[in-house]
Amino acid sequence: MIIFSKLISDNQGEMSLDLKDKLNIAVVYTRKYDDAKEATGTLVDEFDDPSVAYAIADALKVEGWSASIVEADQDLGTRLVEGRYNIVFNTAEGIRGTENESGYMREAAAPYLFERLSLPYSGTKAGELEHLLTKGGVSQKLRKQGISAPLSYVFAGLPNRLPSELIEMINLNGVFLKPDDGGSSMGVDDDAHCKTLDHFEAKLLELIPRYGKVAVQQYIPGKEYTIGIVESLENPVMKIAEITFPHGSSYISTSVKWHDDDPAHGKKILTFPDLDDPFRQRLEDYAMSVFRGVNASGHARMDIRYDPKIDNFYVVDINFLPGLNPVDSWMVRIGEATGKTYPQLIGAIFQSTLNEYRLK
Repeated sequence: MIIFSKLISDNQGEMSLDLKDKLNIAVVYTRKYDDAKEATGTLVDEFDDPSVAYAIADALKVEGWSASIVEADQDLGTRLVEGRYNIVFNTAEGIRGTENESGYMREAAAPYLFERLSLPYSGTKAGELEHLLTKGGVSQKLRKQGISAPLSYVFAGLPNRLPSELIEMINLNGVFLKPDDGGSSMGVDDDAHCKTLDHFEAKLLELIPRYGKVAVQQYIPGKEYTIGIVESLENPVMKIAEITFPHGSSYISTSVKWHDDDPAHGKKILTFPDLDDPFRQRLEDYAMSVFRGVNASGHARMDIRYDPKIDNFYVVDINFLPGLNPVDSWMVRIGEATGKTYPQLIGAIFQSTLNEYRLK
């Protein structure tokens, strides 16, 4: 492996061809197998087909880099060392064949390994991921900093008495129930918005045996936007997309997220409205305050609700490893709407990593 201190330069300017010759990039991914019996719960749905990793590696090659794909399993460390990789483009949602495959610390598992091997890697760092992978953890961290976020609770069982504040939320606009450590829309069905105490208790008792811990989040009425951020871009906040829910839906369930292009839904749910400049700037500023507030790195995608009654924004979900499937991932669609080709988007994400580690 090369010694990265030798690559660090205080000089400003173009990326040197010398660095492109020296870096051997590992595109690390968690493979999604066809055999559903290998999966634990629903989180395996976030794993990737090898074609996605190959697409990322090919995009990096278009940008002039040397890259190969490496599967995140129990032999990941050995592969990284034997392959003489010296930097990682990380998409791993867990390390297959280990206790962290799809549970506690899932997205943080591979980054902790990279750090033990002293390998620079893309995306938010392991220590932050470990504490922010739960829905409750994100809301609590933001609220402590004075950044608006939905009130949230985490339950591992039905309590004898519900907090009065939670009862008020249920009676006002309802609450939203989902796995505490599930990513994006995973584990969110079409019955997750609970508007009565009876519905809430029944749903909680349904989800706890399946997922262990359940996040109960304040339901925020209003429009929902999804925002992609790539730090190396001149404007890190890319084109803002609005989520236009199919008839009868008011949030991103698994069926809405993964079947949004199905003809039965009538139309794609991502649109790119022309927002007036003051509103767009406020939304961009809020998104960046959230990104910095959770100490994210490199890139992320987040879903933000706007409540017009109180003229306020609320982040309802953050994806620290947004999907990069070139065919249908939302981050890629957002990049396209911003004017970025797939190789340019992947290149910008990797450039964020270089900037973070001051590799020039």
